[in-house]
Amino acid sequence: MKNMKKLLQKAMVFTLTAAMLIGTPLSASAAGLVDLYKVEDGWGNVIEQDGPNDTRTGTVTATQTNSGVLNANPTLMGIVLDETNYEIELPKSAGAKPDTLTASFDWGTEKLDEKTQKLNDELLKHLKWSVEGTGGKKGTDILALEGKFYGAKRDTITLKPKAAGTAKVTVSLDSAEYNLHYSAVATVTVVQYADVLKFGDDLATYAVTGNVIDLNEYVETYVMKDGKEVKEDTSDTITYALKADSKAATLKNSMLTLKQEGSIQLMAIGKKKTSGWTTITVGKGHNAKKIEFTGGNKVTWVINDGMTLDVEAVVTETKDGENPCTDKISWSSKKPAIVEVKTTAPMKLTDNKCQVTLIPKAVGKAQIVAKASSGKSATLNVTVSANLTKIKIEEAKGKEDEADITYYSGQTVDLYELADQYFENKGEMNFTDAGLKWIFDGDSSEQKPMKKVASLNAKGILNIKPDITSVSGGTDVIRVLAVNAKKVGDKKPGEIKSEVLKIKLEQVNVTEITVKKGKDPVASATASNGKVTQKVKGATNTDTVVAGASRVYTLTARGTIGKSEEIVELDRSVLGWTASGNGKIVKASRNKSDNGVISAIKKGTATITVNSATKKNDKYVAIKTTFKAKVTAPTKTLSLSVKNRGIAATGRKQTISITPVIEKGTTTNKNKDIKWEAWKNGNKISIDKGKIKNIILDEKDLGAEIKVTATVLNGGPKTTIRLTVVKPSKNVEFQNGETKTSKEELTENGDSKTVNVKVNLAAGGAGVPDKENVSGVTYTVNKAGIVRVVDNKDGTITIEPLVKGSVKITATTLDGKKGSLNVKVK
Repeated sequence: MKNMKKLLQKAMVFTLTAAMLIGTPLSASAAGLVDLYKVEDGWGNVIEQDGPNDTRTGTVTATQTNSGVLNANPTLMGIVLDETNYEIELPKSAGAKPDTLTASFDWGTEKLDEKTQKLNDELLKHLKWSVEGTGGKKGTDILALEGKFYGAKRDTITLKPKAAGTAKVTVSLDSAEYNLHYSAVATVTVVQYADVLKFGDDLATYAVTGNVIDLNEYVETYVMKDGKEVKEDTSDTITYALKADSKAATLKNSMLTLKQEGSIQLMAIGKKKTSGWTTITVGKGHNAKKIEFTGGNKVTWVINDGMTLDVEAVVTETKDGENPCTDKISWSSKKPAIVEVKTTAPMKLTDNKCQVTLIPKAVGKAQIVAKASSGKSATLNVTVSANLTKIKIEEAKGKEDEADITYYSGQTVDLYELADQYFENKGEMNFTDAGLKWIFDGDSSEQKPMKKVASLNAKGILNIKPDITSVSGGTDVIRVLAVNAKKVGDKKPGEIKSEVLKIKLEQVNVTEITVKKGKDPVASATASNGKVTQKVKGATNTDTVVAGASRVYTLTARGTIGKSEEIVELDRSVLGWTASGNGKIVKASRNKSDNGVISAIKKGTATITVNSATKKNDKYVAIKTTFKAKVTAPTKTLSLSVKNRGIAATGRKQTISITPVIEKGTTTNKNKDIKWEAWKNGNKISIDKGKIKNIILDEKDLGAEIKVTATVLNGGPKTTIRLTVVKPSKNVEFQNGETKTSKEELTENGDSKTVNVKVNLAAGGAGVPDKENVSGVTYTVNKAGIVRVVDNKDGTITIEPLVKGSVKITATTLDGKKGSLNVKVK
């Protein structure tokens, strides 16, 4: 009776959920479902409910139910953003269009039927947006998300840049209850260049002989806000110039090597500004000869001892004896996934000592490196372990007179997911997998009747025999528990035990099994007097799932239960649901409605088995159906590369080739798995596999924008590149006044030089870069720190002499033509 009551409750919840999804807004306003759903705002905060009749709308947790999504004609493949690589420059120009991101669902088809379209529109109202920072910054410090966070138009948000940095914007539709998780991520880069550059005071402290200094750690960037200098990180890639005798100091990229005492001059060069020349006095250094760790270079760290560990590095000697060390110590972890260094900023030495805090992330071994700014280093080997304190089975209620759970004849059940492992660490937390072994409860005489009706392997796979009614000396209740399979800490194998799980077994006669993805069957089997026939075969019998995603399959069963002989629709809980190598390629589980879920873990193929028992004459035999789950690992990032951003209007047929750049080791096929679209001034044009073939561009097309979009199929990333049609160029010419020049000389402490830049056109004549559809020009310098080149954006560049030396300035048009100017600073 208890079991039938449970089945009826499930059926009612399932039906109500379906009605909510298909017939009403997802507002959690249906009476009786208050405990099933919670309403959230756009940031994941729970909104207080007035009661079961509260009609406020918001994000509904667990709304992606089987009854709605799975009954749609196509299958929901994922979420797609209209752009996954976004760049915004600060400050934004007045009148600039707002920057937005728009999400849509990928159903695997371009045209949706009326039913699916209705469901699609409803689900879009319940997307959840979040922003996460990178490089130690909060996402909300870089970017604000603005828009409606409930109801209609929730699929579009506006990006409001706040500071330089890179943020990850995620849109998701999650259902923890039904194990459906779809999301898409856009990388948004906010570009802001420094208005002021300065060297920090610490540079003078550590400017001593013997030190090798990374100047990037000492330069400070400021932006002007309301007329004030505000210290902020910016997007500048800073280069440096050095005035010094090569015997005193050398500069390579940003690394400054200090060799002799004296004075040197440094300059930091940003996109918009320089620091000007800054004089630094180089003092006498007392450099580390040896670094050691207090307590030795090996640490075995049991997580139970605390979440963090402080480590001390000591300079035991300096190159000139007893003098205090003038080095900085920097810290790094070779395996941050196991042990993370809390701060990687170089640390000041106090009494030749400094400390760093380590944070455990996983059980394993890691190497922590302490390195002095003069070059010496030492490695600390850290072994992280965790002591298992408890194994807990939520379903085990500890009642003597009734079973905790009911399973059915012929089922294969994976018990492993029922048990949680706990490791004490400032409270209870799941930290790692200590390994579990499943056993029948009791001594050998108590286990004997249980083994007659079911087998149980150590990994927790319970196989219930198809016929449990005619087993002599068997039982209809079995008891199982989990123990530690190996030694953990001071606990021997088998010493830590879970609660006993009491399982009631019930005989079932299943005559039909069906597994569907959406409306399409992927596996089915029928039985007639014990003869089993699997109907779905071939390619239809294989489903493809993206790694990191999950999919729910509707399960149905027909047959009889107990002593009844009437064939009826059975609750899907009578079916077993397992995956080969469960947890390796896919993880098989069941949701609250007992439908089948597979969570894709890594690329590969697994066999999914759905089984039960069917009647043959007066006995019972196995019935099962299987299908393959092929897990793909499509690229998570996508960018587009093109030879030239400017397309020459030649008047002749040409092919424009765009190359997709994807992650290595993925299953994405550049030719088959990417959808291409292209437009010219908003009008769609033909593109195939990244090639716009035989396009003719002439004078009427000058200034036109060619926009190309690539989307990885099945919910993958999407990105866009924009090209400009320009007058065909021949080369670039530098002019001193109106005279062509290929060489210029400047004086180290002299004035800057302004030269003209002319683009010679292929059809004759010339023009100013970026004027009248003439190609724009970019400039590169083969050596940093000798001159500074400023593009005045008016067809001229200004060359500022910094230090003595020779460089070559190369100008390149958007359509790929070049010219060069050799500059010597005396």
